[in-house]
Amino acid sequence: FGAMRLKAMAGNSTGKLSLLSKFLRDSQTDVLAALVDYAVKTACMRTPGDGDEFLLRLETLLWGGDEMVFALPAFAAFEIAGILAGELATWRLPADVETAKPPVTHSIGLLFANYKTPIRQLRLMADELAAEAKGERQRINLHAFAMESVDLPDGGLDAARRRLFGLGEAPGEMFSLTGATQDFAAVLKKLIDLKKRLPRSLAMNLALAARDWTTGGVGLAAANTRDEWQKHATGELGRVLGKTAGEGVAQALFGGGLPGCSDKTRAAPLLQLLNLWDYIDPFGPAAGAA
Repeated sequence: FGAMRLKAMAGNSTGKLSLLSKFLRDSQTDVLAALVDYAVKTACMRTPGDGDEFLLRLETLLWGGDEMVFALPAFAAFEIAGILAGELATWRLPADVETAKPPVTHSIGLLFANYKTPIRQLRLMADELAAEAKGERQRINLHAFAMESVDLPDGGLDAARRRLFGLGEAPGEMFSLTGATQDFAAVLKKLIDLKKRLPRSLAMNLALAARDWTTGGVGLAAANTRDEWQKHATGELGRVLGKTAGEGVAQALFGGGLPGCSDKTRAAPLLQLLNLWDYIDPFGPAAGAA
C-alpha cells in the first residue's frame, strides 16, 4: 500500500489567481488522465466489478488547490511516481503568471506501509516526506520511505529513520531520490541495477557492520572512520562478488552517482536500497535476492 503527496509551489501570482487556478486545474487533469490510462492498461491495477465492469486500484484522497494525494498498491508506486515525475516536468506557468525561476517546482512524498495502516497515519507520514523534499531546489523532488509497522512511530519520520538506520543527525537530502544533475527515472534505473548486482544478504551485512562501526551514526562520524568503513565494505564486496564485480558495486555505492551519497553520508545509498528493496522493481529478476 502506498500513499503519495504532491505539492506544486508556484511563484507569487498576486492579481492573476484566475489564470493560475486554470493552469493548475488543467495540468492536474492531465496528471490524472495519465494515471488512469496507466491503471486501465495494467492488469494488476484492475479488480473485477459488477458484470463486465472493473474497478481501478487507485484512490484519490485529496484533489484541490496545489495538492494531490493518492493511495495505490505498493508494487506500482515507483512506476506511477515515474509517470507523475514525467507529467510534472512538463508544467510551465503561463507567461502572464510566471514570476519565479524555476517557474514551478514539485515535491513528492512516497510512503510504503502495511495495508492495515490507518489512512490518517499514512497522510501524516507522506506529508512529512513531501515537506522534507520541498526543501530541495530541483524541478522534481522526491523522497521515499518504507514503514513496515502499522503503528505510527513516536516522533514521526525522523525518529523512524533513526531507529531503523542507527542514525544520529542526518540531513534530509541524504534520502532524496532526485538529484541536481539526474532525474528520478535515472536514479531509479541505478537503484534497480544495484539491486540486481548486490545480494540482499551482503547488503544487510554491510549495513549492520556500518551500524556497529561507530556510535556517531552510520556514515556520519569522523572522516577517518568513514574511510575505514568504506574500505571494509569494498573489501567485503570484492571477497564475495569477485574483484571486478565488487569494484563495480563499490563504485555505484560510494562513487557519488546516487543523490544521497556525499562525503558525510557514504552509507546513504545502501540504506535507501535496503529500506526500499521490496518495492524497487518488485517483479524484476530475483538475482539480488540471495
